[in-house]
Amino acid sequence: MEIKNKEKVNELLKLLFLSLLIGFLGFTISPVLIMFIYPGIFMESSIRLGIRESLLVMFVTSLVLSLFSSLMSGLALFFIFAPMVLTFHYGITNRKSYVFIYLSVLIVLALSMTAFQLGLLRANPIDITAAIDSLMKAQLDMMKEGLTALEFSQLEKNVKEAYNIMLMVMPSLYLVILAVIVYINYNSVGRKLLLKGILIPQPPYFGYLQMPRALIVAFGVGIFIPLMMKNLGSDLYRPIYFNVLVVFGFLFFVDGLALLTSLLIKTKMPRFFRILITVLVIFVAPLSIVVALVGIIDTLVQFRRIKIVGGK
Repeated sequence: MEIKNKEKVNELLKLLFLSLLIGFLGFTISPVLIMFIYPGIFMESSIRLGIRESLLVMFVTSLVLSLFSSLMSGLALFFIFAPMVLTFHYGITNRKSYVFIYLSVLIVLALSMTAFQLGLLRANPIDITAAIDSLMKAQLDMMKEGLTALEFSQLEKNVKEAYNIMLMVMPSLYLVILAVIVYINYNSVGRKLLLKGILIPQPPYFGYLQMPRALIVAFGVGIFIPLMMKNLGSDLYRPIYFNVLVVFGFLFFVDGLALLTSLLIKTKMPRFFRILITVLVIFVAPLSIVVALVGIIDTLVQFRRIKIVGGK
């Protein structure tokens, strides 16, 4: 028993060192590390070492990191990610399906992060409208050289419309980013635990992801509602319409990309070229649109015939 306790203490010390390293690098070099790696190490440790011990290490890490940045930034790591880790641990220990765990973790992360940001905005008010106007003005100043008054007027109109749409779809973009963060953390934790001999319900390998046919119906309803609101003269139809397009467009794109990944693996294409094609598809807009359209067809026809048994 004494040896096991010593081993556990050593594991917790390793966890503390690793979390401090990732947190420090995240604060100083790349914030991406915090979002895509930091919560995952505590999700994994909550299953292997215990939820109380993991949250205690997370809290100590937050306090230490606050010395290098600010108290608010350090504690943010705990108040944002601790509910996420708790929810994940609850789902795993109570043998919930991976769909339930994924959606629960996503909802909790969205709520905790939104609550923190709202509190931060209340403490440090930001004039978003003024910031957007300033950004638009700077962009227009760079682009106006050599344009006639009529051309500049049209350009200004297009830029303002683009920024208005960007502001409207911020909620859906926010949700999409959080969905990717949860998937990557959840997937990496499942693979790491499996290597240690611990099997948990987890999302399938990306190439086997496939959206249910019901998503087509949900998409149709999502488009129908704002169109009905438009006919009724409601001004809310535009933000609802664009946010629906972003969310469902992302889901169909994921399905199409998963289908493409599956096909590339079956053709035994070298890993380097698979990664290159994936990057091109993600960042080249016309290719992304084609993949999303393929995703719609695959959702309806289901080319891969993947069996989904209760989301387990």
